[in-house]
Formats: sequence, structure tokens, C-alpha cells
Amino acid sequence: MQRPFATPPRSVRLRPRQALAWLAFVSLALTIVACAPATVQPPPTDVPVGGTDRAIVVPAELADPDPLLRTAWEAWLRMELRWLQQGSYSTDALLELALPSGVRWTVIEYGPADYTLAVTGDTSTSTLRVDPSGVHVQR
Repeated sequence: MQRPFATPPRSVRLRPRQALAWLAFVSLALTIVACAPATVQPPPTDVPVGGTDRAIVVPAELADPDPLLRTAWEAWLRMELRWLQQGSYSTDALLELALPSGVRWTVIEYGPADYTLAVTGDTSTSTLRVDPSGVHVQR
């Protein structure tokens, strides 16, 4: 009596060279599949939430020696940088803002997608309004 499956049928048996070639082919195919880029890529993380792209241009007034104007533009740049990095505005971006003597900033309106700051100084009669569109003189 012959035992079932004791020897594989002739059509399944491979010669050593065939087995080696088959193993090399499978290994190559698995390597190519593993190295191929994914067809579905996650969205980039540096795109602001809401899908709006804005270019930030450093204003010429940033070089102005007036501490009030310079502080207002630096506050604007820090808030915009926070928007680009995190996708929302936060006053945490202003914690490391170096304030010259007599200059202060105040939050007028605040939300994750919009803000308004007032920058005032003891030696200046004008108030600068800082919002996502830039720095404006408030009268």
C-alpha cells in the first residue's frame, strides 16, 4: 500500500535549480514591493488648516529703529510663523517676544483663525494694530 502524499506528484516536484530560481524570483518581487512608494500618501503636515496658503514677506519697516514699529512687526511674524507651523494662531508665540522698555502688546481679539493685537508705547501717541494682514496705524 502506498502512503498518500509520501512523495509529491511529478508536476509539483522542482529540481534544485528551479527551486533556487523560484526562490530568487519571489525574493526579488517582495523586495520591489517593499521598496515601492505607497500609492496613497498622507497630506503634508506643514499646510495650514483651512487650506489657505499665504506668502510671508519680511517688511522693510522691520529694519526701522523705532522700537514700537519693530516690536509690532516681530509680533506679526511670530504669529504667522505659529500659523504656518501649527495651523492656528496662539499667543504662546509671543511669550519670547523681547519688549523694549515702555512697549507693550495687548490682545484685542483672539481666535484660532484670527487675532488682533494692539502695540503701544509710553513715548508714542500712536497705537499699532497687528492682525493677519499686517501692521496698521490705528488712529
